[in-house]
Amino acid sequence: MENIYEYGSEKIQDRPNSIWQGYELIKDKLGIKENDASYNKNKKNRGACVAELFRKNIEIVLENKYRGKYKISENNVYVKGSHIEFDFLVLKGNAKREVITQKDISYEIPVYELEDVIAVIESKTYGIYSLYNRDIHNYEKNDLFKFVNAYKNDLHGLDNKIKLGYMCLAEQRPNKGTSNFIEKTIYFFEDFFDNKYFDVGRLWNVYYAKCQYANKKTDDIYADETEWERFVDSLVN
Repeated sequence: MENIYEYGSEKIQDRPNSIWQGYELIKDKLGIKENDASYNKNKKNRGACVAELFRKNIEIVLENKYRGKYKISENNVYVKGSHIEFDFLVLKGNAKREVITQKDISYEIPVYELEDVIAVIESKTYGIYSLYNRDIHNYEKNDLFKFVNAYKNDLHGLDNKIKLGYMCLAEQRPNKGTSNFIEKTIYFFEDFFDNKYFDVGRLWNVYYAKCQYANKKTDDIYADETEWERFVDSLVN
């Protein structure tokens, strides 16, 4: 059995999993073609596709296994006391968005109470990898650093035992060299939380649906179908 340092999952398979199949379906319906000249210009569209794909699949697991105890927020939300926008929150089942009333008008704002937050989640298409070999003064420009910094300082996530999830559609390895960006991401979280991936009771987890190579000469590897449910379970257990 391979491990997460190698491919992004503890269990792997050589056929597309349902997460990747969902992305391919959405991409085809929207006419997003990887070899098209406009592909890179569709970055926002692709990001929205991936976010909705992940959100819906988290919702399915939570509804089927936890029956209203937990729920997933909409995309791009806030927590009272933090200025950082979070991709998603796993919330208590009865959590409500902030409602502000002005005469006969009610405004529903995507802001939630800290006490209702079970987990915070970052969603990426291909992830953020430039975490090591960088000048420390440039860290504040890095989205992942801002995400974990807000988790630590604004939410006091470690003290409040809030879980943290980092989910990516794929890791694309370069044409040359042996760079393992999944490994770098794991090391980042291990250093931040001061515990190892295989430590019992850690507050963080990572999911990659696919590992692919830019040179197209090496077969793609996918996370085993069970890995997605394991990831979602890790956010609430």
